[in-house]
This record gives sequence, C-alpha cells and structure tokens, in this order.
Amino acid sequence: MNSTVEACPTCGNTMDWEAKRSNADRIASLLPGDFFHAKGITVGGLIFLTTAVSETTISSHELSSPNVVSRFDRATGHMLPDEFYTPGDRPWMIDSVEPLPIAVHQGLLDIDRRNRLRPLENVMPGLRENLEAFDRAHEHYSAHAFTAVSAGDSQ
Repeated sequence: MNSTVEACPTCGNTMDWEAKRSNADRIASLLPGDFFHAKGITVGGLIFLTTAVSETTISSHELSSPNVVSRFDRATGHMLPDEFYTPGDRPWMIDSVEPLPIAVHQGLLDIDRRNRLRPLENVMPGLRENLEAFDRAHEHYSAHAFTAVSAGDSQ
C-alpha cells in the first residue's frame, strides 16, 4: 500500500485503488443501483445513480433530476451527447465509482426516492439527515477520485 494515501474522511479506507485496477475497469464494473460521481461544468461535480447498463453505455440520473436520463460511455467514462448535453470545453466525466459507506448509500437512495415520488415538497421528514449523507458522499468521492481515463487506460 502506498504510504502517501490518506484515509477517507467518511469510511477511513486507506486502500490505494489506483494500484489495483484501471479506471476503465472500475467504470465498467458499475451496475444498476450503484452511485458514482462525475465532474464537468460545475465545480463540485454531481452524484449519479446507475439505472441501466449495456455493453457500451451506463444510463443514470443525477439525484436532483430523476426524470432526466444521462448516458456515459462505459469504456471512457465520458457523458454521451443527447438533447440536453453537448460536450464543450469541460465535458462531464466519471471521476469516482468508489462504493459509499452503507449509511451514506441509503441516505442517497432516500433522497432519490423522495425526489421521484414527491419532487415539489421542500420540507420532508429526515431531509436534514439525508442532506448530511449527500455532503458525506461528496467528501467520500473527493477522497476516492481517480484521474481521467481513456479507452486504452492501463493504470
């Protein structure tokens, strides 16, 4: 294990995943129900929930937009163009697929479910705790981000 790897603030993990598998392999391992983080046109990036996987594509939606399907290339991690998204200077790209701690994962599932079933309600029981899970997920993904990938990624 690399001694320069710092412990994740949410899970305490010090595993150097970069040395274990390529980024492309980790992206290809996503399955429906998995969360991942992507960076692009916003500073902090967004958290997506995987909804379907094909041989070449990952279909997902961002937590605050459950009705908008985003598709990512399963080999490169780049968001695929559609009617809502055209790659510009800062294309969206998956930058972390690290599994979340269980409590954080379940908090995000609750946020997703609430957004799908009651999208117009601003005050919901348990919202504060779930927003804390959302913040912890961003911290977790920041601690476990990987570098840009390409189709031939062999790291």
